[in-house]
Amino acid sequence: MLIAAICLVDALAVALYAGGILLACICASGYLLTRLFQMFIPGT
Repeated sequence: MLIAAICLVDALAVALYAGGILLACICASGYLLTRLFQMFIPGT
């Protein structure tokens, strides 16, 4: 779960420093994709 949370940290950094809400949403969607893929591929 910590591996997936890195996407949320990246989204926060993009939202604060780059100012792009679209880019922040794309980064945050990485969290959902990572959690989905971890059902089939174990995190290492």
